Amino acid sequence: MDGTFSKLELLLDKELQKIEKTTTNPIERYEKMIRASVNNYADLKQKLKEHQFADSSREIHFFKNVHPKAISKIHFFTALAKYFCHMSSFTTIKEKKCHCKKTLKSISDYNAHYHYIITYCKSGKSDFDEKYFLRKNSDYPVALEDCLSLMDKDTSTGYDLILARYLAYSKLSEFLLSEIKRFEIDDKNTQLGDGGLFLEWTGSKIELVELMYALLANGSINNKQISISEVAIAFQKMFRVEFCDYFHTFSEIKNRKNPTLFIDNLRKTLIKKIDEKEF
Repeated sequence: MDGTFSKLELLLDKELQKIEKTTTNPIERYEKMIRASVNNYADLKQKLKEHQFADSSREIHFFKNVHPKAISKIHFFTALAKYFCHMSSFTTIKEKKCHCKKTLKSISDYNAHYHYIITYCKSGKSDFDEKYFLRKNSDYPVALEDCLSLMDKDTSTGYDLILARYLAYSKLSEFLLSEIKRFEIDDKNTQLGDGGLFLEWTGSKIELVELMYALLANGSINNKQISISEVAIAFQKMFRVEFCDYFHTFSEIKNRKNPTLFIDNLRKTLIKKIDEKEF
C-alpha cells in the first residue's frame, strides 16, 4: 500500500500545484484543493478495501504513518477554506488577529483532548500499536465533526483519524502564527506614515462619522464612487478606531437639533486660525 499511496500522492501534488498556479482567489483555490484531495483519497480508499496486508506489522505501519498523512490534506485545505471565508467578514486587524488566536485555542484544546495518542506517537512508542492501528482490535474511539465521510471501520482504526487532524492542525498552527505576524506588520505600517508619524483620532467617534459622511456626500472621496462601508474601513485603519455601528450613529446625527455640529465647529476653528495669520 505504501507504493500505491506514493503514486497517488504524486498525482495529487501535481494537481495541487496546477490549482495553485491557476487560481488566485483563496477561497476558490482551497475549495478546488479539497475536491482534488477528496477524489484522490477516494481512490486510495477503494484500493485499501481491495488490499490484503501481508502481516500485522505492515497494517500497523500503514494506519500509523501513511493513512493519517493522506487524510490530513483534506482537513488542512478545509480549514484554510473556512479561514478565508471568515476573514472576508472582518474589517479590522484586531478582529482578524482575534479570530486567529481563537482558532489556535481550539487547536490547543483538541491536542489536549487527544494528548494520549498524540504523545504516544510522537514519542515513538509501539506498546499499544496493535490496539490503536489494527482494524480488528480497535475500539474506534472517535466521531469527529465534519469528518463523517472518512469514518469507516473497514478502512480506518479511528486513531488514524485523530492523528490526521493533528497533522493538519500542526500545519494550520504554523499558518495562523505567520498570519498574526503579518497582521502585526500591517498594523504597524498602518500606524506609521511616510514620515513615521502615528495617526490617532482623538475626537469622538460621532464626530468622525459626521466627517466621514460629509466627505462622501460632497464627492470628496472617489467622486462618490465608493460605498460608506469602504470609507469606514479606510477611516478605521487610518485612525486606529473601530465603529460599532456607524449607520446607527448617523441616525443619531440626523436626529440632533444641529446635525452638523462638528462640521460647524471645524469651520469656526479654521476661521479663527486664519484670522491669527499664523499657519
